[in-house]
Amino acid sequence: MQIAILCHWRSGSSLTAKILNLCGMMVGNEATGWGKVCEPQCEHARLNGVGNEIYWDISDDLVDLENRASNILLSYKEQGWKTYGVKVTHVLQDKCWKLFGPVFKRLWPDAKYVITLRHPAGVCKSLKDAEISEDAIVDSWMSTYNATNELVKKGAIVLLYPDSFMPITQNEIKLAVKKLGLNWSKKADDLLDKKILTRSAVSDAEVKAFRKKYPEAVKMFDELKKYEVGK
Repeated sequence: MQIAILCHWRSGSSLTAKILNLCGMMVGNEATGWGKVCEPQCEHARLNGVGNEIYWDISDDLVDLENRASNILLSYKEQGWKTYGVKVTHVLQDKCWKLFGPVFKRLWPDAKYVITLRHPAGVCKSLKDAEISEDAIVDSWMSTYNATNELVKKGAIVLLYPDSFMPITQNEIKLAVKKLGLNWSKKADDLLDKKILTRSAVSDAEVKAFRKKYPEAVKMFDELKKYEVGK
């Protein structure tokens, strides 16, 4: 079984990938381009690098970019693992999905998709010290709508990041694990510590201010959150 964990930056995908790994999903090895640089965020650095080059217009050699992404996905199929997956954060934006969408469909046609979704106010707050404007972050976040909507309509599992104004519960991630056909590991419980999950939490007041400044972004979030697993 192939699992693709896709999302925007700072949306809880690292936690999700680590939990799925503990529950039986192989994340990779040297043969699949997985190395120590991938471990902190449980993210395939090379695959994400392809998306990074696309989004920030670092490279316009689409043939090379597609070949690099394809080779990585193909390498996973050669390992003989029963269940394996990748996590990518530069992927759902329109310009990224234009390349990644067909590659995933062609090489991992039966993949199960997991999308981690976070309120854009939380995404912006977690990047407040980054060298990127709030407007640019929101533009990037909103450009994930088409791909997210496409995958949701095809049965993607949606998980919401539990910011302070949202309940922290294990039910949703456990349901996702079950729907993927994996078995919950008690080791995963330690990753769901409330203090860890709320370090970058946004308050109700911050959400209200964000809604006033970016009403369309919040409208998009409100629409997509209805697809959370278990709803």
